[in-house]
Amino acid sequence: MGLRGPQPVPSAIKKLRGNPGKRPLPNEPKRDALTVDDLKAACPEQLSAERKRWWRYYAETFGPSKIITATDLILLEQLCSATAERVDFDRKLEEAGPLYKSPKTGYIVVSPMYGLASSARDREFKLLQQFGGSPTSRPNVQPVGGAKSDNPWAEFG
Repeated sequence: MGLRGPQPVPSAIKKLRGNPGKRPLPNEPKRDALTVDDLKAACPEQLSAERKRWWRYYAETFGPSKIITATDLILLEQLCSATAERVDFDRKLEEAGPLYKSPKTGYIVVSPMYGLASSARDREFKLLQQFGGSPTSRPNVQPVGGAKSDNPWAEFG
């Protein structure tokens, strides 16, 4: 089921339109988005090489859209861990196969690796939704302030 009603309009657009509803605008705190280079430099040292690779990937993917701030770095670290775990579980599941013969009963059962891979996929998807990684979650993701332009409409196009 989709979202109900019209999608909310950011305060910046309402200001450019002259606040047609004449209702008071919310006091939105000014946050500065991190650039791709800032995100790459903020990579935590404790991450493994595989997780650092995913950090660079997500920095290059989400950095230009100006949605990640300094407060989102913990979520980004969790996303990198979830993606690395999902890839690892998928690789192991592919090697072992989804079914195996139980040594105790001799029956064919579903591999426990299948459940681990499935829960890792769900965790990764939920974290990706926080950054607008799925089409249904993009209306709720707002770009934050970054480099300013002389054109007031530049940040919307």
